[in-house]
Parts: sequence; C-alpha cells; structure tokens
Amino acid sequence: MKKKEKILVAMSGGVDSSATASLLLEQGYDIIGATLDFEIGCSALAIKDAKIIADKLGIEHHIIHCKQAFQKNVIDYFADTYAKGATPNPCAKCNRTIKFAELIKKMKEVGADYIATGHFAKLVNNKGIYELHQGGDDTKDQSYFLSFLKYEYLQYIKFPLETITKKEVRKYAEKLGLHVANKSSSQDACFVDRDYKGFLERTNPKANIKGDIIHVNGKKLGEHKGIINYTIGQRRGLGIGYIESLFVVKLDAEKNIVYVGSNEDLYSSEVDLYDLNLLDLSVESGKEYKFKVKFRSGHKGDLAKVIFDIKNARAKVVLNEPSRAIAKGQLCAFYDGTRVVGSGWIE
Repeated sequence: MKKKEKILVAMSGGVDSSATASLLLEQGYDIIGATLDFEIGCSALAIKDAKIIADKLGIEHHIIHCKQAFQKNVIDYFADTYAKGATPNPCAKCNRTIKFAELIKKMKEVGADYIATGHFAKLVNNKGIYELHQGGDDTKDQSYFLSFLKYEYLQYIKFPLETITKKEVRKYAEKLGLHVANKSSSQDACFVDRDYKGFLERTNPKANIKGDIIHVNGKKLGEHKGIINYTIGQRRGLGIGYIESLFVVKLDAEKNIVYVGSNEDLYSSEVDLYDLNLLDLSVESGKEYKFKVKFRSGHKGDLAKVIFDIKNARAKVVLNEPSRAIAKGQLCAFYDGTRVVGSGWIE
C-alpha cells in the first residue's frame, strides 16, 4: 500500500488556512498544522484559533517561533523603507524571508513532503518546471505577493484554494461548522494597528520632522509634517493652496522634501528595478520581452517591454503607455498571461 503523502499546513487561524487543512484531509493526505508566532498583537489569537481548528480536525499542531526574524526582516524593513521616502511591501518580504522559509524548514524537520497555505494562487508542474500562476478568484488573487518567492521553494508548495473563490471558501467553512467561517481577512501590515503613522513615528522619530513642500517647478509652497505622512499620488491633506489640484509626486527623504505637481507629473514611462527575482529561469539578459507588469496588488497590469540584467539582478521596464503613481520601494511583478515570470523592487 502506497504511503500517504504528508503535508504541513500553515494555519494562521483564519478561514482560508482552516479550509485548506480540511480540504487536504478530505483528499486523503496526512496533515500537520503549524502556526508562525511573530509575538505581535494578533499572534495570540491566531494561535488560539488555529489550535481550535486543529483539534476539531484531529490533526497535530506546531508553533514556529520567529520573533527576531520577523522584527528584522519585516518590521524594521517596513519602518526603514517609509523613513527613506519609499513604499514598503511587508507581505512580499515576509513570504520569502520568513513564512515560506520557516515552513519549509519545519516541513523537513517533521518529515513532511510538502507545505500548503491558504493563498489564492496556482502552481503548475510543467514536466519538472514549476510555474506560479494567478488564482481562479481574480478579486482575491495573491500571486503578486508571491512573486518574490525563491524558485526552489515552488517544488514544496501546494495551494489547495487555487480554483476556489473566497465566497466558496466561507460557505465550505460554514458547512463544516468552523468558528472562523466569517472571520475578517488579515491586513497587509498585520503588525500595525490602524494608526500606522503613530507606529512609524515611534519607530523612527526622525522621519516625522517638518520640511519643505516644493513644486516640481522649484517654487516652495509650504511646509510638510514629516515624510512618513505622505505617499505618492496623495492629493488630500497637503495644507497648501494653488491654482490647480496638486499631488505628491516625489519624496526626497535625504533632503526632507515633499515634491508636488499636477496629475500629469505622476505618470512614468520607464521604471528601473533592483534585487530581481526570477521564477522563469529560461529568461535571458539583454533580450527584450513583452510582459504585463503589476506595480501594486490591485493593479490590473500594464503592457511593457522588459529587459533583464540577470548578473546584476536588475531590470528595466519600458511601458507601452505611461502609468500613474508608481511608488519607489514597491514590487513590480511580470506576467506572461497568468504565469508569474518574477519580480523586482522599484528603484
């Protein structure tokens, strides 16, 4: 008799991961649950809910302690990025440096064959070549946040919710009587309460020092309240009057200047990327590729030409049409149809 494959399921205490564990059990896998403990405000509830679900399903449950790694790779990164006048992406950083890395490590410790998470994305094994694709629920697709995963991780991962919608997940959880069926989804920066500006000020007070607001034409228009209070594309709350509507178009943390301009000043045609991560290992340096690129998780994507410099982990994106409010520090993901080719950080 063939031995049942063992899967370590990441259980966050939410409806998606709970449904994932139950679905895999129904499919006949040997399931072990594991919850990452970041020792932040929501961790205690996550562990409590995950343990309740694990007991209900009759599966073993482990806690993975990773406070120090989370502090360094996510919280400190988040605060430092904002202080530099850029926009961070803590979920993408956490997925690569902590969540999937720690789960795969634990998977090997407990002798499991795979890990599984409740992400809405799809993995395809194409004759030994692993591909990450967009999930079946367009409104909840999380492939953008997963685009920075190391390619070698893909061989160990399963996404049981790949073709399921969020609505179907909740109905399934209700049918099973899971108490988390209607639990709200976690936010991107799970370690920050609603007052993220207060969090940033406490973390790095120097980033909240007042400075000049300057029009892109060079004219000083007023004083800002601190770099961390502004984002690219922001129009409200600038506290200045002008003959036309103004938007934040650039943040210079080194000089402590907020630059503003017209809506037209927000558009860019070329974007340089660093710290390139490829999930398609067949792409070549110097060759021009035509891909759809996404600059935010909710971005529908823009058509562009992408040229890779693999040796230096860089890429240049030349858009077919200018795109609005591209934020430095965010992730740019490349798509060939539904397939994720990789991603890089906006310089």
